[in-house]
Amino acid sequence: MTLKAAVLNAQCSAATALFDTASLHTADPAGTGANEDPAVDQAALTWSAPSNGVSTATATFSDVSGDWVAVGLWNSSTFEGSFPRTISMAVADDLTVAFQVRVAEDA
Repeated sequence: MTLKAAVLNAQCSAATALFDTASLHTADPAGTGANEDPAVDQAALTWSAPSNGVSTATATFSDVSGDWVAVGLWNSSTFEGSFPRTISMAVADDLTVAFQVRVAEDA
């Protein structure tokens, strides 16, 4: 069975609704959001309208420098998970991280 784009888009919207901010972590955040860099404010995520089950967002961390090993995703104050990403910035600048959620049919 092939799902219609409207179904994939509804699933994508439900998934992206779980993530409203992103964080940077100096060590493994584990399942709790631990090791969030206290010098860096969380960055808001604004998701695009889904198209064929795909939505994108960016998070801009303003005027930051440091070393991070993970990017975390939050739903309000609830940590939802992370993914490893080694980032180093020796000089303070804005850092933009891109995100994509893709909902696909199982084969």
